[in-house]
Amino acid sequence: MNGDLGSVPSSALDYAYNPPAPSPPPPPAPAAHPASTTTNSLKLDTTQATLSPTAAAATGAADEMDQAVSDRLRRWIICFALVEFDLDTGPLLTTLYPAPPSSLPFPPSLQQNIAFSSLPEGDLPTAGAHAYTWRIPIPKPTGEKGKEREVAEESGEEWRKGDGCLHGFVWFVQEKNPALRRGYSQRSLVLITHLPSLPGLFSSVLSILGPMHFKHQQSSSSGSSPVSTRSGVGNGGEAAGAMGGMVEAASYNISSWPDLHPGTTLDLPFLGTVLSVEIPLGSQPQWPLPPPNAGTGKIKIQRGGVGGAASPSLSAVAPVIPASLPPTPLSLLLSPSPPSLSRSNSLSTSSSSSRLGPNISFAKLLLLWELILLGEPILVVSGNPREGGEVVEWLRGLIRPILFAGDYRPYFHIHDSDFARLTGGSKPPPATLLSTTNPLILSTCSKTYPHILRLHVGATESPGVTRGLASTRKRHVRVDKSVRREVEEKEGRGDYLAADALILQHLARLTEMFLAPLNRYFGTLPSSDTSLSSPPSSRSFTPSAFLTSLRQHGSSLPLRPSAPSLSSPSTSSLERFYLKFLQSPNFASWLHERMDRAGEQVREGYLRRLEGGDLREWMFGIGGEEGREEGEVEELVGRLEREAAISDRLLLSSNSLPSSPSVSSLASPGVNGNTAERGERLRNQAARLRSLRDESRGAGSGRSEGTGSSSDES
Repeated sequence: MNGDLGSVPSSALDYAYNPPAPSPPPPPAPAAHPASTTTNSLKLDTTQATLSPTAAAATGAADEMDQAVSDRLRRWIICFALVEFDLDTGPLLTTLYPAPPSSLPFPPSLQQNIAFSSLPEGDLPTAGAHAYTWRIPIPKPTGEKGKEREVAEESGEEWRKGDGCLHGFVWFVQEKNPALRRGYSQRSLVLITHLPSLPGLFSSVLSILGPMHFKHQQSSSSGSSPVSTRSGVGNGGEAAGAMGGMVEAASYNISSWPDLHPGTTLDLPFLGTVLSVEIPLGSQPQWPLPPPNAGTGKIKIQRGGVGGAASPSLSAVAPVIPASLPPTPLSLLLSPSPPSLSRSNSLSTSSSSSRLGPNISFAKLLLLWELILLGEPILVVSGNPREGGEVVEWLRGLIRPILFAGDYRPYFHIHDSDFARLTGGSKPPPATLLSTTNPLILSTCSKTYPHILRLHVGATESPGVTRGLASTRKRHVRVDKSVRREVEEKEGRGDYLAADALILQHLARLTEMFLAPLNRYFGTLPSSDTSLSSPPSSRSFTPSAFLTSLRQHGSSLPLRPSAPSLSSPSTSSLERFYLKFLQSPNFASWLHERMDRAGEQVREGYLRRLEGGDLREWMFGIGGEEGREEGEVEELVGRLEREAAISDRLLLSSNSLPSSPSVSSLASPGVNGNTAERGERLRNQAARLRSLRDESRGAGSGRSEGTGSSSDES
C-alpha cells in the first residue's frame, strides 16, 4: 500500500484508534533503581519545533551520543523510538535515539509503518501498560542511498547482520489526561533492533525500562503547561517526545555489553540489575529454564499485568533468561488455564477469559509443527497484540534446528505497507505467518488462508465460532501417547515451563528424525577426489536422487498411514511429505546453509591434505620420474601461501575479540585448535615445494647438458 490508506474502510479506521474510555488509572509503576535517577533528561533542540513530524523524527535528540558508543550500541539494537497518538493526524513517530546510521535511513513510509505498528489497534481492556512486538522489512533504497547501503554491506556494519527487517519491542501506555480532547493519552516507547531471535532478552529489557521511562518522564514534566502532541514542544521548552534520562542510561548500558557470542550465557548489566541471558547456538533449539526435573515453574495470574487485564507471570522466575523464547509459556498460551488459577485471584469471567487459551490439543500442536515445517501460510487471531505475537514467535521456533525462512509478522495491521501483498489475491505467499487483532484482516483472509489459529473470538463473531485451529490439512505424524500424557499432567498442575520443555524436546526429536534422510543423502554428495592441486567440488542436490535414497533407506519419522494420492498415485505419503518440504522456503534456506556447511567440511579436509601431503610424491609420482608442469607447481605454491595468509588473519581476528568474564571461549567461525599452527605448516609446505621445484629444474638442466655432450661426442 506504501502508506496509501484510500482503500481502507472508514469503519476500520474508527475501530483502530477509537477505543472506549479507559478504566480507572493503573497501579503505580515500580520505583526506579536509585542509581538511575541521577541521569540528566534528554532535550530536543527547540529549534526543531516547527519541523514536520518526519523531519523531527529523522533529526532525533539534540544530545547525540558519541559515535564509538553508538557503534557499540548497534551490536545489539539500532535505536529507541517514541510514538504518540495525535487526534488530528494519528500516530506520530516523534523521536529516535540515537539517530539511525546514514546507511540505514528511515524514509517517511518506514516511519509511518513504525508509528502505526507501535500503537495497537482495537479495544484494549484497561488503561495501563501493554507490551508486544512487531517486525517490519527494511525497504531497499535506490540511487545514492542504495550505493551507501552497498558500502555498509561490504564494510560489515553491525545492523547488516540481521534478517533484513526491523524488530520492534513496544511498551504502550494508555492513561487518563483531562487536558486532551480525548480525555486520555496513548504513547509507546519502542526498542528497535536488527536481531531476529532474541525476544526473551529484549522483552525483559523493555519490561524494566518501560515503567521507569514513563514514570520519570511524567515526574520531569509535572507542573508544566499542557503539552501539544502536534508540535511536540511544551511551553517550558521541553519536547513532549523527549526520550528522558532512562533511555539514555539504558543506551549506555547496552553499549557496554560484550559482543554477542552464540552458545554462551552472558551477564548483562541494565539499569541497576544484571540480566543473565542464555544465547542460543545458531539454529539449535532452546529449552525453558528450569528444566523439567529441576523444580517447578508454576504460573499464577495477576490482575493489571502487562498485555491485558490478567496476565501470566512466573511464580518462581528462572535465574537465566533463554534469549530466543518469548516470556509467556507456549502451553499456557495454547491451553486453557486450570480453573483454580482464575478463581484464586477472584477474576471475573470477562477479565479472565481473555487469558484462557484456545485449548489446542497435543495432536493439534503436532499439526502446527507440520504446517510450519512445510511452509503453509497461517493466520493467528488474538484479542491483544502480545498474545498473538508471542504465539508467532513460538511457532516459528518449533522446527529448530531448521530455521523458519518465511515472512512472519508478530503484529500485523491494516496500515502495513505489505497489507495488499499479504492479504490480497487468491493465495497467500508460502510460509507466511501473521498475527492480527483486527476483524477486518480476519474477514479479508478467512477465504484465502487455509489455516487460522483463533486465540480469541470477538463479540461480533457468528454464533458457533470457537477458539482453536481451523485447517484444511490432516495431520501426518502419529501422536506419542506417553509424551502427550506427561505434557497434560504438567499442564494440569500448572507447571507450564516443564510442559514447554517436554513439548520442545519432542518436536526437536521429530525434526531430527525428519532431517535424517536428507543428511544421509548429503553424505553422498562430496567428491572423493584427494588431489592436492585444487579443492574437490560437491555434487548438487537433486530431488529425484534424494527420493530414490528415501525409498531405499526410509525415514524414522512416525507417520500415520494414509490413502494413496489421486493426483500422485505413484508416490507414497512419506515421499509427498518430503516433496512438500522441498518446495518450501524453509528447505531453500536449509539447503543453502547445509551446502555452506558441506563446503566448509570439504575445505577443511583439503587443508589437512595440504598440511600433511607428500609433496615429493605429488610432484614426481610414486616412481619419482613423472614430474609436474612448472605452471601447476607455481599454482600450488601460490595456493599454499594464500591459505597460510588466510589462517593468519583468522587467528588474528579470533585473538582480537573483546573478552568478558561472562563469555565462554568460543572460537570464531573458521577458527579451531589447529589454526595457530596451520599457517606455519602451510608456509613450510610452500617452502618445501619451492625446494622441490628448484631440484626439478636442476635435474632437468643436468639432463639437458648430458644430452648435449653426447651429441657433440657423436
